[in-house]
Formats: sequence, C-alpha cells, structure tokens
Amino acid sequence: MAIDIPTVITVGPEVGLSARQWALRFFEHRPELSSDPHPSASLTSLLRGRLQSMAVDPSLWQDIEGFDRTLLQASQDAGLSLRVPISVVEQARPAFARAWLEVVQLEESSRSIAASILAAADAVARAPDQLIIAPGPTSYIPRADDRTVAELIETYQAEKAAKNGQAAADKAGAHIFRALKEVLGADKPVRSITRDDAIAVKKFLQMVPANASKLYPNVPLSEAIRLGERDGRARLSVGTVRSYVIAMSSLFNWAVKIRRLMDFNPAIGLAGPATITVQRRGFSPSELIQLFDSLKQFKGSPQPSRYWVPALCLGGARLGEICQLKTADVKIDDGVAYLDLSLFKDGIRSNDKRLKNRASERAAPIHPIVIGAGFLEFVAARKAAGDDRLFPELQFSELHGYGGKFSKWFGLHLTAIGLSDRTLVFHSLRHLFREQARNVGLTEEIADAIGGWTAKTTGRRYGRQHVATLDRELARIKFQGLSLI
Repeated sequence: MAIDIPTVITVGPEVGLSARQWALRFFEHRPELSSDPHPSASLTSLLRGRLQSMAVDPSLWQDIEGFDRTLLQASQDAGLSLRVPISVVEQARPAFARAWLEVVQLEESSRSIAASILAAADAVARAPDQLIIAPGPTSYIPRADDRTVAELIETYQAEKAAKNGQAAADKAGAHIFRALKEVLGADKPVRSITRDDAIAVKKFLQMVPANASKLYPNVPLSEAIRLGERDGRARLSVGTVRSYVIAMSSLFNWAVKIRRLMDFNPAIGLAGPATITVQRRGFSPSELIQLFDSLKQFKGSPQPSRYWVPALCLGGARLGEICQLKTADVKIDDGVAYLDLSLFKDGIRSNDKRLKNRASERAAPIHPIVIGAGFLEFVAARKAAGDDRLFPELQFSELHGYGGKFSKWFGLHLTAIGLSDRTLVFHSLRHLFREQARNVGLTEEIADAIGGWTAKTTGRRYGRQHVATLDRELARIKFQGLSLI
C-alpha cells in the first residue's frame, strides 16, 4: 500500500470566496478525493487507522507499505540531502507517524467540510422548501488489523496454493478476484464492504462476456464488457455467475471465520439456489454399444486409457478414481479381482491421489465383462514393462488431477461419433450403473458400497472383507447387447 503525504489545503473558505466557491476549488485541486459527504471506506481511512495504531505500537509501521520510503522522501523535500542512517530512521518513525496522521486528519476534515457545503448548496438549489437534514450512515471505523481487498486476496491465494498448488490457486476464483478489484477497488478495506457492494459485484459479473479471457486477453473485465457488447457476445451463464458469487462468499467466509478480518459475510445467500439447466442421464443400450464400438480402436494403441477407463467405469467408479490408478491398485484375493481405491500405500499417503469422500475409499470389484475383455492381461503387461501407473499417458494437473484432459477428450469424442445429446457426459456411465443396479434389484447399501456413495443409513457397512459379496452382486448387472471383445 504505497502512500504519499498529501498537500495540506487550508480548512475553511478563503478571503474573497463564498463557501461554495471554496468547496469547488478544493475539489479542483484534489480531484482524487470523493465529494460525497458520507463516502465508503477508502485507502485514506485505512491509512488513518494504521497510523492511529502506531501511536500505541510503533512496530506497526511495517503494516504501511512504503513507510520508510515516504519518511525519507519527506526528509529530502525538507532539504535534508544527506543519507539518513537507519538508526535515525528508527527513532524518527513515531514522530513522523504522528505528523503524517495530522496531515491525513486535516485533509479529511477539509474534504468533509467541502463536501457538506456542496451537498447543502445543491439541496437548496433543487428544492429549497423541502430541505431535510438527515443523519449520515454509520461510518467505517479503521482498526489496526484491517486489510485491503488486494491484501485479502493475496493472503487467501497463498493459503490455497500451499494446500492445493499454485496452478489451482491461480485458476480458482480468478474472475471473481478480478471483479472484486475492479468494482470495489484493490485498496478498499475489506471490513467496509457492504451488501450493496457485493450486489454490485454480482451485477458486474452478469455483464461479463463468456470466455472473456480468451476473447479479450490482457484487458480489464470492464473493457471486456464493452467489447463484448460491441461484438454481440453472449454473457456468462446464470450457473457460471452463481459459481463466481459462491467463490466470493467463500472468500468472505474465510475472512470472517478463519482470519477475523471481516465482521460479517456481505455475500451470504447472494448466489441463490442452483438452476438445473441439463438433467444428466445414463447411456441407452444402443448408445452404449455405439460408444464402445468406437473405443475398441484404442485398446492396443498408445492411448489405451481411452478404452479401459470407460470400461472400468461400467462398475460405477468415478473418472478421477480410475485415471489415477497404479498397477499395484489392481489386486486379486481368493480369486476375486478388484480395485484398491485408497489414498495410501503401505500407510503413506500419495500426493497425486484424490478421492471425493471417505466412502470413496473402498475395494471396488471389476465387472466380469471387463475381465473377459483382457483387463488383467493388460495390467500384467504394464507391470512387466515396469510401469508404476496403470495409465502413464495421462498427465497430472493440480486443479483436475489425472482426469481433466480425459474428460474434455471424451466430450469431444461423443460429439464426433454422433452422441451429441447434452444430457450425455462421462458421468453418464455412473448414472447407468445406478440405473442398472435398481433394475436388477441390488440393495441401495450394496450399490453405495460398489460405487463409493456415502451410505444414507447407519446400517451395514461393506468393507474390503466383503469384496467377494460385492463382486457377486455386481455380476448380476448385464449390459444388453454389449461386447468388449
């Protein structure tokens, strides 16, 4: 937060000027100041709070970016051309902070008087018989630990980067962070953010064109809005705007509950309920046959994952669970082949593995149709080649794990083979498993155990020792007319 000492302007009208003329001249000299009698919090109010805190704890000078630089600049402006030793700077800081605070307070006093004069003059000019003096809104009162929008975002991203990686932190919430800085200002103290501010950010997002970063790279979102309107571009969808508002609310929630930097979350409930625009479904028998007929070409190719990943998901697994498999995760106990879906190996957690929830960690049986297609022979060949991962051609992403690029490819492939129905996605294989489980009469707790859904009751739990039972139940599911050979 770089601050310059402002030029002090005399408080009160000058000789020969009316009050209104003086106020107008004041804002002509300082156009960067707000002429609103009750402005929202600004960088000046944040600075005033931090300077006040320095009177109690001089070490807080470090909270004001460029404090020493400003002190030295003021010394030079005063005619001190010699290099100032650091020991002198340390002794001068408290006195300089008090002087700086006096300047800031005087400037704010002048601004407030000038703004009130203009507001009163304008009100009288508009309706001299209806002038009502109303109390102003509750003002934002600075505190020592206040942070700006930019500082909050920087701290939040640093914590997310430490947890999920830098790429994930940079991408997640990128649009909402840009919008917050553009609409509210990077220097706005976060404790001064109001509900109206949050609503303004949401309205701003509703005007942003879809794919703004690709269509109009390296320009502010406000400029992308102007260019998008000029070019007739579609705006962000309702669902996308909602996701950004949720991200904004999550940021504020973190600031309130974790860092205590805000007193309340001004965006709580602002996203509204989700609007379902597409209802996903499972593949029909003919669509499933069409899909796997098109995938057989990849079985012996350099991209075998394009065949085996969808095949393994016929057993209800999630895309990410299969894409991250290691050869050692395919196990056989008492003649039953299964996938050991776990975040741990020999008690040590894998850094590149992710599961959705605790129920996802399970022993998942492999459908007989996949075994019959030669899956175990494929695994044996991978092991013989010395491969640690089952699908080494899939690359890891901090944001999407091993399945991100595969999911995009699969969507394009569906369109290429004529299955362009928007209700069909990779997850449709999981929908299909659920539908087939109901059709053959699998109990809900058996289906949950096979597919890794969180159990809805506190009844029986199926662990690794029950994999033979789960394997037997999975084999009851048939896929009409489907052959993987």
